[in-house]
Amino acid sequence: MSDYKTGFGEVVFNSWIGLENIVRIQAAHSAEAVMEIYLLVDNFECKIEYRDVTIKDEMSGYAFTSTGAVAVSSFTFCGDALLSSISLLNQSFSTADIDSTGDYECAIKYGGGWWYKDHVDCTRGFLTGTMDGSGKDNFWFNANGINEVAVQLRFI
Repeated sequence: MSDYKTGFGEVVFNSWIGLENIVRIQAAHSAEAVMEIYLLVDNFECKIEYRDVTIKDEMSGYAFTSTGAVAVSSFTFCGDALLSSISLLNQSFSTADIDSTGDYECAIKYGGGWWYKDHVDCTRGFLTGTMDGSGKDNFWFNANGINEVAVQLRFI
């Protein structure tokens, strides 16, 4: 969990800002937080926004909350992988060493930290994986073969 807590990687290439940094950034803003997810999949781009997003503090397991997903005009809709049939609403962030999914061991199954549900399928999207065909690759809803991922938090 410590890498996901503090952050890692190179900002330009492949990075994770860190859960504690996300919590601090949110605390410094009173405006609504929007999480934008942009994917480049083969030859098309898609985007989705999650409104009124909160990543709770460590005591709450960095649980994810949002009031809903919306399509972004001029982009193909990516599909809702966080609040859809396997809703990750109020789910804690799980890693191989701190996994809140019980016997499903979702972080081990997918090879990285993410918000998972204690459900046999764990999630409809995973964006902290690889893009190298290793079997631990990023995926989103029905989009496989992801070439590029950007997840941004902005305040409106």
